[in-house]
Amino acid sequence: MRIISKICHVVFSFLFAIMLTAYFITAENVGIISAALNQPTSERIDVSDEIQDTDYFKTNYTCLDDLINDGIALSEEIMAEGAVLLKNDNNCLPLDPNSEGNISIFGVASVDPAYGGEGSAAATNPLDPVDVKEGFESAGFTINDKLYGFYNKNKNAYVSTGYKINDASWSDVTSDEKVSASFGQYGDAAVVILKRIRGENGDLYYNNPSCDGEGGNYLALNENEKSLLRGLAELKGTTFNKIIVLLNAPNQIEAEFLFDPEYKIDAALWIGSVGVSGMSAVGKILSGEINPSGRLSDTFWMKHEYNPVMANFGVRQYANSSDFSSQFPTTSGNSYTGMNYTTYVMYQEGIYVGYRYAETRYYDVVSLRPGAGDFDYNEAVAYPFGYGLSYTSFEYKDFSVDYDQRTDRYTVKVTVKNTGEVAGKEVVQIYLQKPYTDYDVKNHIEKSAAELVGYGKTEALEPGAEQQITVSVNGSQLASYDAYGIGSYYLDAGSYLFTAARNSHEATNNFLAENYGMDTGDTNMVASFDKEADPITYSDGIVNLFDGGDILRYKNASDKNNAHYISRNDWAGTMPDGKVDIYLTQEMVDDIIRQNGDGWIESGNTAYPTYSKDAGLQLIDMRADNEGNPIPSDSEYWDEFMDQLSYREIAELITTGLRKTGLLESIGKPSTVEHNGPTGLTQKYGESVNGLAYIYGDPDSSKSPPYYPSLGILASTFNTDIAAKFGEMLGEDALWAGYSGFYGIGLNTHRSAYDGRNFEYYSEDPFLSGAQAARVVTGLQSKGCNAYVKHIAGYEQQTCRVGLSVWSNEQAYREIYLEPFRMAIVEGGASNAMTSYTRIGVTLCPASRELCTDFLRGECGMKGFVVSDMWKGRYLDSQLVTCLMAGCDLPDSDLSADIYDKYEENYGNVAEQMRTAAKRILYATVNSNAMNGISAGTRIVKITPPWQQALITGTVVSGILFLLSTLGYAITGISKRSF
Repeated sequence: MRIISKICHVVFSFLFAIMLTAYFITAENVGIISAALNQPTSERIDVSDEIQDTDYFKTNYTCLDDLINDGIALSEEIMAEGAVLLKNDNNCLPLDPNSEGNISIFGVASVDPAYGGEGSAAATNPLDPVDVKEGFESAGFTINDKLYGFYNKNKNAYVSTGYKINDASWSDVTSDEKVSASFGQYGDAAVVILKRIRGENGDLYYNNPSCDGEGGNYLALNENEKSLLRGLAELKGTTFNKIIVLLNAPNQIEAEFLFDPEYKIDAALWIGSVGVSGMSAVGKILSGEINPSGRLSDTFWMKHEYNPVMANFGVRQYANSSDFSSQFPTTSGNSYTGMNYTTYVMYQEGIYVGYRYAETRYYDVVSLRPGAGDFDYNEAVAYPFGYGLSYTSFEYKDFSVDYDQRTDRYTVKVTVKNTGEVAGKEVVQIYLQKPYTDYDVKNHIEKSAAELVGYGKTEALEPGAEQQITVSVNGSQLASYDAYGIGSYYLDAGSYLFTAARNSHEATNNFLAENYGMDTGDTNMVASFDKEADPITYSDGIVNLFDGGDILRYKNASDKNNAHYISRNDWAGTMPDGKVDIYLTQEMVDDIIRQNGDGWIESGNTAYPTYSKDAGLQLIDMRADNEGNPIPSDSEYWDEFMDQLSYREIAELITTGLRKTGLLESIGKPSTVEHNGPTGLTQKYGESVNGLAYIYGDPDSSKSPPYYPSLGILASTFNTDIAAKFGEMLGEDALWAGYSGFYGIGLNTHRSAYDGRNFEYYSEDPFLSGAQAARVVTGLQSKGCNAYVKHIAGYEQQTCRVGLSVWSNEQAYREIYLEPFRMAIVEGGASNAMTSYTRIGVTLCPASRELCTDFLRGECGMKGFVVSDMWKGRYLDSQLVTCLMAGCDLPDSDLSADIYDKYEENYGNVAEQMRTAAKRILYATVNSNAMNGISAGTRIVKITPPWQQALITGTVVSGILFLLSTLGYAITGISKRSF
């Protein structure tokens, strides 16, 4: 009996310990676990019989089946308008499926194409995509099944893994005699699909020996791909009539091979990553059912070595970092989970990103500007920004530009005529040339020879049809940022030229024709305006904010640094010849370490806000006034409302942010779900109890929303209507999936083609990125889903991203890297923002008051809140208050509200900022779809979810068993001694 009692005691002791531990661990993660199990943590109770319409944001759908099908159709439409025809020698395309429809598709991507990207943007349960075979066959082509079967059978042997491109060599493909024999029957065309794809936390290799691309370059061809192209070229004219290349890569593959006569390539199409149904559009483009109208959102380089960015892409250790290593916290060294303190990158190219470099250098060489040096445009650039071919031709005429001084807007008009034989759409691009003056040289202001300032796309024009395109350009777009002179925007004196062009290179040639009488372009497409110097109009309230991010201006920089920026005043003398060397100083180290704690925050007698006042207000009351007008964020009513909250409630609200915002029972604030997904929402429709899919019990709730082509393809549509449609569709998905916030408006710049997350971002051009994203934001928020613009700022690579110091000058920050964010907020109305993992100089982005408060709130007027990127494992919890005081309102993590306990007394300044952060979260929430279903008579009460009830029951039962077993063991011990 004693042995049995002992065994029971040990077992129940162990069980109770496990249950008790589980209870305390899960108690801190109730929201996460409940969301994963799809179990509610609150319920809504109506305390009023009043009936009113509480669907503040309405869906246009009655079931998921219709919504999903429309999303799939939109994915195809985006590819139809965004795919770019790069090459089409001798009118190779389109192929007539009736007479030349028997085709052979080469490359392992024929069975394993790039549909989306990797990392946090990937769907958890993606819809079955339209594959290559299905897409091409639906367009009327007959596919070589033996070749397709070869790739399908051997897919695992040839598929790309990590940074190995792999694929099957020509000898591998032809080693199967049945496959080789099939070529003749399917020789109307050989279609070669070249695939590249990466994702979060990994950049593409440029010169790493572990990569099998030429020279360790992931965006160059490898030997297997070259052998395939050589083998096909040998059979051209006998077995294969045409050779067509599809670039299935969001990141631009080096395009020099497309011009190599050895490969005899007739046509090439850039398709990025294709989304759930993009392959249907690709098939229709090849057949001619769709006339391609996409225009490049990035420059295609012959080789990326010609891009000056590559001299400083990646990371570098501070030259003397070992001298200070003992002062920095120990990190894991992993770029995903460890904070970096001694790595940096310098954006030495300044504003000269992409075409801004290529076109400006070309312009200065051709115009014989002193110091222009040697630069062969045709050797460096394969296809310019904005480039794209069509199956028809277009004529531009009746170009005019009118200026309205009252509105400070330029109205550009041009008539487009289809002069070809088939219907098609044309993209009209408006470029501006600013004068480059002695003032600019003196004050280190850089100017591009051409920059995009507007665009428009025609309808599908039938042969002979015309359409006038009208584009409006704001006068502020003529100003440049003068960081070293007046410290604000400055309109230089001189002539400002506008042109309508088909791409950036045509625009530059038009400017050369106008300014130098060269026969390179069309002067009929140029208009000029003379302006006087104006340091006032565009500088109101705007001052330098990012001197600390410019190593030439940072007050604690070392005098050993060899840093400088590229200048068109002396191209030859300022071009980078390697990574810039920067040295740490003790003051720099102190500035970095200071952010890890709160020692810099002064305590004192600053007054605390009012807490726990009984005002009888619920959050829904802050949505609109009695006349139905929205209550602005600066209304005095918010002060009365915020006085109701307790200190603890505020602390809990601003520490609960792991892709959500927390519930506050006292004021009727519901919990919200916020998620990733720049190319489509990532979670299943039925994951959240807040979604219509869950509420209606829709039979398709287990499916995930459609995923779309890479955002570079969306940008390449040059179609703002499609961008708005895309945003609205994301908003519909959010309503059905229960999202009130979308971490998906990725607006970092395609600084180089090697950023692993380029598929999540739009373009190398800030205006194109901002204009398209602004429409996406408008569409998304029309359905009550708050847009988070991310990752602000200086987040153009993945390597060592957490804590990486980014050094650039303020003009580049303003005109290139921050401009898309500004446009998405000012023109699109984006509510929220997510900061990047990087630093502006030595200051973490979420700890930068200049970024989070002065720029986002002060200049852009953003009304919602700022959230950090994923917090746990990257940041120290001791950094939280520093970030809060800078204006970062919420960590993307669930932290303990106890962090704020020490500030409950003697830190009124911290308490006031806590209240401000909470108000921003509440303001964003009350203006979102989270309030659907809530009226003035609704109360939200916490409930214990079933899983937690079961855990509590199990803990109690195991505790009782533990006590009984303890008692039994004690009794048997006494009984034993009594004998």
